[in-house]
Amino acid sequence: MTPPAHTPYDSILYPDGVFPQTHPDRLHVLATLLGLSPAPVEHARILDLGCGTGGNIIPLACQYPDSLCVGVDYAATQIAIGQSTVDALGLTNIRLLAEDFMTLDIDSLGQFDYIIAHGIYSWVPPAVAARVLAITKACLSPDGVAYVSYNVLPGWTVHYMGRDLMRYRTRGISDPDERIRIAREVLALFAEHGILDETDGHEFDSARAYFMALAGQSEYLATKADAFMFHDELETSGALYFSQFVEQAHAAGLEFLSEAYLPHSLSSNLPASVQRGLATFSTDPLETEQYMDFLRGRAFRQSLLVHRDAPIDRALSPQRLTGLRFAADMQRRPDDANAQPGVARFVSSHNEGFSTADPFTAACFDLLAEAYPAAYTLPELTHAARERAWPFGSPRSAAHDAGMFAGNALTAYSRSKSMIDIRASQVPCVRQLSERPIASALARYQAAQSTSVTSQRHESVPLDATARVLIQLLDGTRDIEALVEAMRGQLVIPAHTPEAQVHATLEHDIGRMLNVLAKSALLVG
Repeated sequence: MTPPAHTPYDSILYPDGVFPQTHPDRLHVLATLLGLSPAPVEHARILDLGCGTGGNIIPLACQYPDSLCVGVDYAATQIAIGQSTVDALGLTNIRLLAEDFMTLDIDSLGQFDYIIAHGIYSWVPPAVAARVLAITKACLSPDGVAYVSYNVLPGWTVHYMGRDLMRYRTRGISDPDERIRIAREVLALFAEHGILDETDGHEFDSARAYFMALAGQSEYLATKADAFMFHDELETSGALYFSQFVEQAHAAGLEFLSEAYLPHSLSSNLPASVQRGLATFSTDPLETEQYMDFLRGRAFRQSLLVHRDAPIDRALSPQRLTGLRFAADMQRRPDDANAQPGVARFVSSHNEGFSTADPFTAACFDLLAEAYPAAYTLPELTHAARERAWPFGSPRSAAHDAGMFAGNALTAYSRSKSMIDIRASQVPCVRQLSERPIASALARYQAAQSTSVTSQRHESVPLDATARVLIQLLDGTRDIEALVEAMRGQLVIPAHTPEAQVHATLEHDIGRMLNVLAKSALLVG
Protein backbone atom coordinates (compact mmCIF):
# COMPACT_ATOMS: atom_id res chain seq x y z
CA MET A 1 0.00 0.00 0.00
CA THR A 2 1.26 3.46 -0.92
CA PRO A 3 0.56 6.31 1.52
CA PRO A 4 -1.38 9.22 -0.04
CA ALA A 5 0.25 12.46 -1.12
CA HIS A 6 0.27 15.58 1.06
CA THR A 7 -3.29 16.64 1.89
CA PRO A 8 -4.97 19.76 3.34
CA TYR A 9 -5.39 17.78 6.58
CA ASP A 10 -1.60 17.55 6.86
CA SER A 11 -1.40 21.35 6.86
CA ILE A 12 -4.35 22.04 9.14
CA LEU A 13 -5.37 19.20 11.45
CA TYR A 14 -9.07 18.56 11.81
CA PRO A 15 -10.23 19.12 15.43
CA ASP A 16 -9.81 15.89 17.38
CA GLY A 17 -12.53 14.46 19.55
CA VAL A 18 -14.99 11.72 20.36
CA PHE A 19 -18.42 11.24 18.86
CA PRO A 20 -20.74 9.36 21.25
CA GLN A 21 -23.27 8.74 18.51
CA THR A 22 -20.74 6.54 16.67
CA HIS A 23 -20.01 4.26 19.62
CA PRO A 24 -20.47 0.56 18.75
CA ASP A 25 -22.57 0.15 21.91
CA ARG A 26 -25.21 2.50 20.50
CA LEU A 27 -25.07 0.75 17.13
CA HIS A 28 -25.52 -2.58 18.91
CA VAL A 29 -28.56 -1.36 20.86
CA LEU A 30 -30.31 0.08 17.82
CA ALA A 31 -29.67 -3.05 15.77
CA THR A 32 -31.02 -5.18 18.63
CA LEU A 33 -34.16 -3.05 18.97
CA LEU A 34 -34.77 -3.52 15.25
CA GLY A 35 -34.61 -7.29 15.40
CA LEU A 36 -30.97 -7.99 14.53
CA SER A 37 -28.23 -9.88 16.42
CA PRO A 38 -25.08 -7.71 16.36
CA ALA A 39 -21.75 -8.84 17.80
CA PRO A 40 -20.85 -8.17 21.47
CA VAL A 41 -19.03 -4.84 21.59
CA GLU A 42 -16.47 -6.01 24.16
CA HIS A 43 -14.88 -8.40 21.64
CA ALA A 44 -15.73 -6.61 18.39
CA ARG A 45 -13.69 -5.71 15.35
CA ILE A 46 -14.11 -1.97 14.74
CA LEU A 47 -13.09 0.01 11.63
CA ASP A 48 -12.95 3.82 11.54
CA LEU A 49 -12.76 5.28 8.01
CA GLY A 50 -11.37 8.81 8.14
CA CYS A 51 -10.09 8.43 11.68
CA GLY A 52 -8.01 11.62 11.71
CA THR A 53 -5.64 11.61 14.67
CA GLY A 54 -7.55 8.74 16.26
CA GLY A 55 -9.59 10.80 18.71
CA ASN A 56 -12.63 8.58 18.21
CA ILE A 57 -11.10 5.13 17.65
CA ILE A 58 -8.29 5.19 20.24
CA PRO A 59 -10.73 5.56 23.20
CA LEU A 60 -12.60 2.50 21.90
CA ALA A 61 -9.37 0.48 21.89
CA CYS A 62 -8.73 1.65 25.46
CA GLN A 63 -12.26 0.89 26.61
CA TYR A 64 -12.37 -2.58 25.05
CA PRO A 65 -8.93 -4.24 25.37
CA ASP A 66 -10.29 -7.46 23.85
CA SER A 67 -11.45 -5.70 20.70
CA LEU A 68 -9.49 -5.08 17.49
CA CYS A 69 -9.60 -1.53 16.20
CA VAL A 70 -8.37 -0.21 12.85
CA GLY A 71 -8.31 3.41 11.77
CA VAL A 72 -7.67 4.60 8.21
CA ASP A 73 -7.01 8.17 7.10
CA TYR A 74 -5.38 9.65 4.01
CA ALA A 75 -3.48 12.34 5.98
CA ALA A 76 -0.15 10.82 7.06
CA THR A 77 0.48 13.66 9.54
CA GLN A 78 -2.74 12.90 11.39
CA ILE A 79 -1.98 9.18 11.47
CA ALA A 80 1.49 9.89 12.89
CA ILE A 81 -0.02 11.94 15.71
CA GLY A 82 -2.49 9.19 16.46
CA GLN A 83 0.27 6.59 16.45
CA SER A 84 2.22 8.60 19.02
CA THR A 85 -0.83 8.43 21.32
CA VAL A 86 -1.15 4.68 20.73
CA ASP A 87 2.53 4.20 21.56
CA ALA A 88 2.32 6.37 24.68
CA LEU A 89 -0.62 4.34 25.97
CA GLY A 90 0.99 1.02 25.07
CA LEU A 91 -2.05 -0.19 23.12
CA THR A 92 -1.64 -3.43 21.19
CA ASN A 93 -5.19 -3.88 19.87
CA ILE A 94 -5.23 -1.02 17.37
CA ARG A 95 -3.69 -0.25 13.98
CA LEU A 96 -3.68 3.17 12.31
CA LEU A 97 -3.12 3.22 8.55
CA ALA A 98 -2.22 6.19 6.31
CA GLU A 99 -4.01 5.11 3.14
CA ASP A 100 -6.02 6.50 0.24
CA PHE A 101 -9.48 4.90 0.14
CA MET A 102 -9.26 4.55 -3.64
CA THR A 103 -6.18 2.32 -3.45
CA LEU A 104 -6.86 0.67 -0.09
CA ASP A 105 -6.38 -3.09 -0.16
CA ILE A 106 -9.78 -4.18 1.11
CA ASP A 107 -8.91 -7.87 1.27
CA SER A 108 -6.08 -7.21 3.71
CA LEU A 109 -8.41 -5.49 6.18
CA GLY A 110 -10.74 -8.42 6.81
CA GLN A 111 -14.26 -8.06 8.19
CA PHE A 112 -15.55 -5.83 10.94
CA ASP A 113 -18.56 -5.93 13.26
CA TYR A 114 -18.82 -2.15 13.39
CA ILE A 115 -17.70 0.39 10.80
CA ILE A 116 -17.62 4.16 11.37
CA ALA A 117 -17.40 6.78 8.59
CA HIS A 118 -17.98 10.12 10.28
CA GLY A 119 -17.44 13.39 8.43
CA ILE A 120 -16.28 11.76 5.18
CA TYR A 121 -19.12 11.05 2.77
CA SER A 122 -20.10 14.64 1.96
CA TRP A 123 -16.56 16.01 1.92
CA VAL A 124 -15.02 13.83 -0.79
CA PRO A 125 -15.65 13.50 -4.55
CA PRO A 126 -18.54 11.20 -5.59
CA ALA A 127 -16.15 8.44 -6.64
CA VAL A 128 -14.56 8.40 -3.18
CA ALA A 129 -17.97 8.44 -1.48
CA ALA A 130 -18.94 5.42 -3.58
CA ARG A 131 -15.68 3.78 -2.54
CA VAL A 132 -16.55 4.35 1.14
CA LEU A 133 -19.77 2.38 0.63
CA ALA A 134 -17.90 -0.31 -1.32
CA ILE A 135 -15.38 -0.70 1.51
CA THR A 136 -18.23 -0.82 4.00
CA LYS A 137 -20.03 -3.53 2.05
CA ALA A 138 -16.89 -5.63 1.56
CA CYS A 139 -15.64 -5.31 5.14
CA LEU A 140 -18.92 -5.49 7.08
CA SER A 141 -19.47 -8.83 8.82
CA PRO A 142 -22.79 -10.63 8.12
CA ASP A 143 -24.36 -9.22 11.31
CA GLY A 144 -22.36 -5.99 11.21
CA VAL A 145 -23.59 -2.41 11.58
CA ALA A 146 -22.07 0.65 9.90
CA TYR A 147 -22.43 4.34 10.72
CA VAL A 148 -22.20 6.98 7.96
CA SER A 149 -22.76 10.72 8.43
CA TYR A 150 -23.50 13.13 5.59
CA ASN A 151 -25.09 16.46 4.68
CA VAL A 152 -28.69 16.28 3.51
CA LEU A 153 -31.16 18.44 1.67
CA PRO A 154 -33.34 20.40 2.05
CA GLY A 155 -31.75 21.73 5.23
CA TRP A 156 -28.25 22.02 3.82
CA THR A 157 -29.51 24.53 1.23
CA VAL A 158 -29.23 27.20 3.92
CA HIS A 159 -25.54 26.39 4.46
CA TYR A 160 -24.78 26.88 0.78
CA MET A 161 -25.60 30.58 1.06
CA GLY A 162 -22.79 31.62 3.39
CA ARG A 163 -20.46 28.90 2.15
CA ASP A 164 -20.69 30.04 -1.47
CA LEU A 165 -20.06 33.65 -0.41
CA MET A 166 -16.94 32.70 1.57
CA ARG A 167 -15.57 30.44 -1.15
CA TYR A 168 -16.12 33.12 -3.80
CA ARG A 169 -14.42 35.81 -1.73
CA THR A 170 -11.38 33.59 -0.99
CA ARG A 171 -10.95 32.20 -4.52
CA GLY A 172 -7.34 32.43 -5.57
CA ILE A 173 -6.07 32.70 -1.97
CA SER A 174 -3.84 29.73 -1.19
CA ASP A 175 -2.69 30.47 2.34
CA PRO A 176 -5.09 28.62 4.70
CA ASP A 177 -4.86 31.10 7.56
CA GLU A 178 -5.53 34.01 5.23
CA ARG A 179 -8.49 32.20 3.66
CA ILE A 180 -10.02 31.60 7.08
CA ARG A 181 -9.53 35.22 8.19
CA ILE A 182 -11.02 36.74 5.05
CA ALA A 183 -13.88 34.24 4.95
CA ARG A 184 -14.91 35.16 8.49
CA GLU A 185 -14.70 38.87 7.69
CA VAL A 186 -16.85 38.76 4.56
CA LEU A 187 -19.51 36.55 6.14
CA ALA A 188 -19.77 38.84 9.18
CA LEU A 189 -19.92 41.93 6.95
CA PHE A 190 -22.71 40.67 4.73
CA ALA A 191 -24.63 39.14 7.64
CA GLU A 192 -24.63 42.42 9.53
CA HIS A 193 -25.10 44.88 6.69
CA GLY A 194 -27.18 43.01 4.10
CA ILE A 195 -29.45 45.44 2.23
CA LEU A 196 -33.19 44.84 1.89
CA ASP A 197 -34.35 46.79 -1.16
CA GLU A 198 -37.83 48.26 -1.22
CA THR A 199 -39.50 45.91 -3.66
CA ASP A 200 -42.48 43.58 -3.93
CA GLY A 201 -43.34 41.35 -0.99
CA HIS A 202 -42.13 38.05 -2.38
CA GLU A 203 -38.67 39.33 -3.24
CA PHE A 204 -38.41 41.19 0.06
CA ASP A 205 -39.34 38.09 2.05
CA SER A 206 -36.81 36.02 0.11
CA ALA A 207 -34.00 38.52 0.79
CA ARG A 208 -34.94 38.74 4.46
CA ALA A 209 -34.80 34.94 4.79
CA TYR A 210 -31.43 34.96 3.01
CA PHE A 211 -29.87 37.48 5.39
CA MET A 212 -31.32 35.72 8.41
CA ALA A 213 -29.59 32.57 7.19
CA LEU A 214 -26.29 34.43 6.76
CA ALA A 215 -26.57 35.89 10.26
CA GLY A 216 -27.28 32.48 11.75
CA GLN A 217 -24.34 30.89 9.95
CA SER A 218 -22.01 33.71 10.97
CA GLU A 219 -23.05 33.37 14.61
CA TYR A 220 -22.61 29.58 14.46
CA LEU A 221 -19.15 29.72 12.85
CA ALA A 222 -17.97 32.31 15.37
CA THR A 223 -18.03 29.52 17.97
CA LYS A 224 -16.07 27.07 15.81
CA ALA A 225 -12.32 26.59 15.59
CA ASP A 226 -10.49 27.77 12.48
CA ALA A 227 -9.61 24.19 11.52
CA PHE A 228 -13.28 23.22 11.62
CA MET A 229 -14.21 26.17 9.42
CA PHE A 230 -11.41 25.51 6.94
CA HIS A 231 -12.28 21.87 6.31
CA ASP A 232 -16.07 21.95 6.70
CA GLU A 233 -16.85 25.29 5.05
CA LEU A 234 -14.06 26.28 2.67
CA GLU A 235 -13.19 22.92 1.16
CA THR A 236 -15.34 21.06 -1.36
CA SER A 237 -18.43 19.53 0.18
CA GLY A 238 -21.90 18.67 -0.96
CA ALA A 239 -25.28 17.41 0.10
CA LEU A 240 -27.94 15.06 -1.21
CA TYR A 241 -31.44 13.97 -0.37
CA PHE A 242 -31.88 11.03 1.95
CA SER A 243 -33.64 9.14 -0.83
CA GLN A 244 -30.54 9.59 -3.01
CA PHE A 245 -28.29 8.30 -0.25
CA VAL A 246 -30.51 5.23 0.12
CA GLU A 247 -30.28 4.61 -3.62
CA GLN A 248 -26.49 4.75 -3.40
CA ALA A 249 -26.48 2.45 -0.37
CA HIS A 250 -28.75 -0.02 -2.17
CA ALA A 251 -26.47 0.03 -5.22
CA ALA A 252 -23.61 -0.94 -2.89
CA GLY A 253 -25.63 -3.80 -1.38
CA LEU A 254 -26.45 -2.01 1.89
CA GLU A 255 -29.73 -1.19 3.63
CA PHE A 256 -30.73 1.73 5.85
CA LEU A 257 -31.42 0.64 9.44
CA SER A 258 -32.13 3.85 11.38
CA GLU A 259 -30.63 7.12 12.46
CA ALA A 260 -28.02 6.94 15.22
CA TYR A 261 -30.48 8.96 17.32
CA LEU A 262 -33.58 6.75 17.30
CA PRO A 263 -36.21 9.47 17.91
CA HIS A 264 -35.26 11.06 14.58
CA SER A 265 -36.39 7.91 12.75
CA LEU A 266 -39.78 7.60 14.42
CA SER A 267 -42.78 9.34 12.86
CA SER A 268 -44.58 8.65 16.16
CA ASN A 269 -42.74 11.67 17.57
CA LEU A 270 -44.50 13.98 15.10
CA PRO A 271 -47.72 15.81 16.05
CA ALA A 272 -50.74 13.54 15.74
CA SER A 273 -52.26 15.61 12.91
CA VAL A 274 -49.02 15.36 10.92
CA GLN A 275 -48.87 11.60 11.52
CA ARG A 276 -52.39 11.18 10.17
CA GLY A 277 -51.70 13.30 7.12
CA LEU A 278 -48.40 11.58 6.38
CA ALA A 279 -49.98 8.15 6.66
CA THR A 280 -52.40 8.97 3.82
CA PHE A 281 -49.64 9.06 1.21
CA SER A 282 -46.61 7.31 2.74
CA THR A 283 -46.53 3.82 4.22
CA ASP A 284 -42.97 2.89 3.24
CA PRO A 285 -40.57 3.61 6.17
CA LEU A 286 -37.79 4.92 3.92
CA GLU A 287 -40.16 7.22 2.06
CA THR A 288 -41.44 8.45 5.41
CA GLU A 289 -37.84 9.19 6.45
CA GLN A 290 -37.51 11.45 3.42
CA TYR A 291 -40.75 13.28 4.18
CA MET A 292 -39.57 13.83 7.77
CA ASP A 293 -36.47 15.55 6.38
CA PHE A 294 -38.77 17.99 4.59
CA LEU A 295 -40.78 18.47 7.78
CA ARG A 296 -37.71 19.15 9.92
CA GLY A 297 -35.55 20.94 7.35
CA ARG A 298 -32.86 18.44 8.27
CA ALA A 299 -29.33 19.35 7.18
CA PHE A 300 -27.28 16.46 8.57
CA ARG A 301 -27.86 12.74 8.97
CA GLN A 302 -26.09 10.03 10.93
CA SER A 303 -27.39 6.83 9.41
CA LEU A 304 -26.83 3.20 10.28
CA LEU A 305 -26.43 0.68 7.46
CA VAL A 306 -26.57 -3.12 7.36
CA HIS A 307 -26.48 -5.69 4.58
CA ARG A 308 -29.48 -5.65 2.21
CA ASP A 309 -30.62 -9.10 3.34
CA ALA A 310 -30.53 -8.28 7.08
CA PRO A 311 -33.84 -9.38 8.73
CA ILE A 312 -34.88 -5.93 9.98
CA ASP A 313 -38.06 -5.77 12.06
CA ARG A 314 -39.09 -2.14 12.61
CA ALA A 315 -41.87 -2.99 15.08
CA LEU A 316 -40.22 -2.03 18.37
CA SER A 317 -40.82 -4.49 21.20
CA PRO A 318 -39.96 -4.23 24.92
CA GLN A 319 -39.03 -7.93 24.84
CA ARG A 320 -35.84 -7.03 22.96
CA LEU A 321 -34.57 -5.12 26.01
CA THR A 322 -34.10 -8.29 28.05
CA GLY A 323 -30.34 -8.62 27.49
CA LEU A 324 -29.58 -4.89 27.57
CA ARG A 325 -28.63 -2.48 30.36
CA PHE A 326 -30.11 0.76 31.64
CA ALA A 327 -28.57 3.97 32.93
CA ALA A 328 -30.19 7.31 33.65
CA ASP A 329 -28.79 10.68 34.67
CA MET A 330 -32.08 11.57 36.35
CA GLN A 331 -32.54 13.05 39.80
CA ARG A 332 -35.61 13.02 42.01
CA ARG A 333 -36.78 16.58 42.49
CA PRO A 334 -37.41 17.47 46.13
CA ASP A 335 -41.03 17.89 47.13
CA ASP A 336 -42.43 21.36 46.58
CA ALA A 337 -45.66 23.12 47.42
CA ASN A 338 -47.28 22.04 44.15
CA ALA A 339 -46.33 18.35 44.39
CA GLN A 340 -49.15 15.84 44.67
CA PRO A 341 -48.93 13.43 47.61
CA GLY A 342 -47.31 10.14 46.61
CA VAL A 343 -46.06 11.47 43.24
CA ALA A 344 -42.33 11.44 42.54
CA ARG A 345 -40.90 13.91 40.02
CA PHE A 346 -37.64 13.14 38.15
CA VAL A 347 -35.64 15.60 36.05
CA SER A 348 -32.71 14.96 33.70
CA SER A 349 -29.59 17.06 33.27
CA HIS A 350 -31.28 18.39 30.10
CA ASN A 351 -34.29 19.51 32.16
CA GLU A 352 -36.57 16.84 30.77
CA GLY A 353 -38.70 15.11 33.33
CA PHE A 354 -41.63 12.95 34.27
CA SER A 355 -43.79 12.19 37.28
CA THR A 356 -44.87 8.82 38.63
CA ALA A 357 -47.07 7.62 41.45
CA ASP A 358 -45.86 4.03 41.05
CA PRO A 359 -43.44 3.08 43.88
CA PHE A 360 -41.64 0.52 41.70
CA THR A 361 -40.97 3.00 38.87
CA ALA A 362 -39.78 5.61 41.38
CA ALA A 363 -37.46 3.03 42.98
CA CYS A 364 -36.04 2.13 39.56
CA PHE A 365 -35.06 5.70 38.80
CA ASP A 366 -33.73 6.31 42.30
CA LEU A 367 -31.43 3.32 41.81
CA LEU A 368 -30.36 4.42 38.34
CA ALA A 369 -29.59 7.93 39.62
CA GLU A 370 -27.48 6.56 42.48
CA ALA A 371 -25.55 4.20 40.19
CA TYR A 372 -25.02 6.55 37.24
CA PRO A 373 -22.92 6.24 35.06
CA ALA A 374 -23.02 2.49 35.80
CA ALA A 375 -25.89 0.52 34.28
CA TYR A 376 -28.28 -2.17 35.53
CA THR A 377 -29.53 -5.19 33.63
CA LEU A 378 -33.31 -5.57 33.64
CA PRO A 379 -33.27 -8.50 36.14
CA GLU A 380 -30.85 -6.65 38.45
CA LEU A 381 -32.93 -3.48 38.37
CA THR A 382 -36.22 -5.31 38.84
CA HIS A 383 -34.94 -7.22 41.88
CA ALA A 384 -33.36 -4.19 43.58
CA ALA A 385 -36.31 -1.87 42.87
CA ARG A 386 -38.86 -4.36 44.18
CA GLU A 387 -36.93 -4.72 47.43
CA ARG A 388 -36.83 -0.95 47.83
CA ALA A 389 -40.43 -0.27 46.77
CA TRP A 390 -41.99 -3.11 48.76
CA PRO A 391 -39.62 -4.25 51.52
CA PHE A 392 -42.39 -6.30 53.15
CA GLY A 393 -43.65 -8.02 50.03
CA SER A 394 -44.84 -7.01 46.57
CA PRO A 395 -48.46 -6.82 45.44
CA ARG A 396 -47.34 -7.58 41.86
CA SER A 397 -45.28 -10.23 40.12
CA ALA A 398 -41.66 -9.67 39.13
CA ALA A 399 -42.55 -10.39 35.51
CA HIS A 400 -45.21 -7.67 35.61
CA ASP A 401 -42.78 -5.12 37.03
CA ALA A 402 -40.00 -6.02 34.58
CA GLY A 403 -42.38 -5.75 31.65
CA MET A 404 -43.76 -2.43 32.85
CA PHE A 405 -40.30 -0.90 33.23
CA ALA A 406 -39.14 -2.26 29.86
CA GLY A 407 -42.16 -0.72 28.14
CA ASN A 408 -41.64 2.64 29.83
CA ALA A 409 -37.90 2.56 29.09
CA LEU A 410 -38.51 1.87 25.40
CA THR A 411 -41.03 4.70 25.21
CA ALA A 412 -38.61 7.12 26.88
CA TYR A 413 -35.68 6.01 24.69
CA SER A 414 -37.84 6.48 21.59
CA ARG A 415 -38.52 10.07 22.56
CA SER A 416 -35.32 11.35 24.13
CA LYS A 417 -31.98 9.80 25.05
CA SER A 418 -31.49 12.28 27.90
CA MET A 419 -34.18 10.51 29.93
CA ILE A 420 -32.75 7.00 29.78
CA ASP A 421 -29.69 5.41 28.21
CA ILE A 422 -29.95 1.82 26.97
CA ARG A 423 -26.63 0.02 26.60
CA ALA A 424 -25.34 -3.34 25.46
CA SER A 425 -22.30 -3.33 27.74
CA GLN A 426 -21.39 -2.06 31.18
CA VAL A 427 -19.50 1.22 31.26
CA PRO A 428 -16.00 0.23 32.49
CA CYS A 429 -15.86 2.71 35.34
CA VAL A 430 -16.46 2.86 39.09
CA ARG A 431 -18.92 5.06 40.96
CA GLN A 432 -17.67 4.37 44.49
CA LEU A 433 -14.29 5.83 45.44
CA SER A 434 -11.56 3.34 46.22
CA GLU A 435 -8.75 3.77 48.73
CA ARG A 436 -6.36 4.66 45.90
CA PRO A 437 -8.45 6.08 43.04
CA ILE A 438 -7.47 5.36 39.45
CA ALA A 439 -8.40 7.45 36.44
CA SER A 440 -8.31 5.86 33.01
CA ALA A 441 -4.88 5.87 31.37
CA LEU A 442 -6.32 7.79 28.43
CA ALA A 443 -7.77 10.53 30.65
CA ARG A 444 -4.46 10.89 32.52
CA TYR A 445 -2.60 11.16 29.21
CA GLN A 446 -5.02 13.69 27.74
CA ALA A 447 -5.14 15.82 30.90
CA ALA A 448 -1.43 16.56 30.52
CA GLN A 449 -1.99 18.27 27.18
CA SER A 450 -5.64 19.28 26.80
CA THR A 451 -8.45 21.06 28.60
CA SER A 452 -10.82 18.16 27.97
CA VAL A 453 -10.54 14.39 28.33
CA THR A 454 -12.50 11.38 27.11
CA SER A 455 -14.74 9.60 29.58
CA GLN A 456 -15.51 5.89 29.70
CA ARG A 457 -18.92 6.82 28.28
CA HIS A 458 -17.13 8.07 25.16
CA GLU A 459 -17.92 11.69 25.93
CA SER A 460 -15.69 14.75 26.08
CA VAL A 461 -15.39 16.14 29.61
CA PRO A 462 -13.98 19.67 30.09
CA LEU A 463 -11.60 20.10 33.03
CA ASP A 464 -10.32 23.17 34.80
CA ALA A 465 -6.62 23.52 35.62
CA THR A 466 -6.99 22.01 39.10
CA ALA A 467 -8.89 18.96 37.91
CA ARG A 468 -6.29 18.41 35.19
CA VAL A 469 -3.55 18.24 37.81
CA LEU A 470 -5.57 15.95 40.07
CA ILE A 471 -6.51 13.47 37.37
CA GLN A 472 -2.87 13.00 36.37
CA LEU A 473 -2.15 11.92 39.96
CA LEU A 474 -4.81 9.19 39.91
CA ASP A 475 -2.64 6.24 38.89
CA GLY A 476 -3.59 4.01 41.83
CA THR A 477 -0.49 4.74 43.92
CA ARG A 478 -1.90 7.53 46.10
CA ASP A 479 -4.50 7.47 48.84
CA ILE A 480 -6.39 10.57 49.96
CA GLU A 481 -3.57 11.65 52.30
CA ALA A 482 -1.04 11.47 49.47
CA LEU A 483 -3.36 13.35 47.15
CA VAL A 484 -3.82 16.08 49.76
CA GLU A 485 -0.06 16.55 49.99
CA ALA A 486 0.39 16.52 46.22
CA MET A 487 -2.43 19.05 45.69
CA ARG A 488 -1.43 21.54 48.39
CA GLY A 489 -0.06 23.99 45.87
CA GLN A 490 -3.05 23.71 43.54
CA LEU A 491 -6.01 24.61 45.77
CA VAL A 492 -6.50 28.12 47.16
CA ILE A 493 -6.79 28.25 50.95
CA PRO A 494 -7.44 31.57 52.77
CA ALA A 495 -4.41 33.01 54.54
CA HIS A 496 -3.95 32.37 58.27
CA THR A 497 -6.09 29.22 58.13
CA PRO A 498 -5.01 26.78 60.88
CA GLU A 499 -3.10 23.76 59.60
CA ALA A 500 -5.70 21.28 60.85
CA GLN A 501 -8.37 23.20 58.99
CA VAL A 502 -6.20 23.44 55.87
CA HIS A 503 -5.88 19.67 55.79
CA ALA A 504 -9.61 19.20 56.35
CA THR A 505 -10.46 21.70 53.61
CA LEU A 506 -8.09 20.07 51.13
CA GLU A 507 -9.46 16.64 51.95
CA HIS A 508 -13.03 17.86 51.50
CA ASP A 509 -12.30 19.61 48.18
CA ILE A 510 -10.41 16.64 46.77
CA GLY A 511 -13.17 14.28 47.83
CA ARG A 512 -15.72 16.48 46.11
CA MET A 513 -13.64 16.60 42.92
CA LEU A 514 -13.16 12.84 42.95
CA ASN A 515 -16.91 12.33 43.18
CA VAL A 516 -17.43 14.62 40.19
CA LEU A 517 -14.81 12.67 38.21
CA ALA A 518 -16.49 9.41 39.18
CA LYS A 519 -19.91 10.58 38.03
CA SER A 520 -18.29 11.76 34.79
CA ALA A 521 -17.12 8.16 34.15
CA LEU A 522 -13.43 9.01 34.44
CA LEU A 523 -12.47 6.65 37.28
CA VAL A 524 -11.78 2.97 36.59
CA GLY A 525 -10.59 1.86 40.02
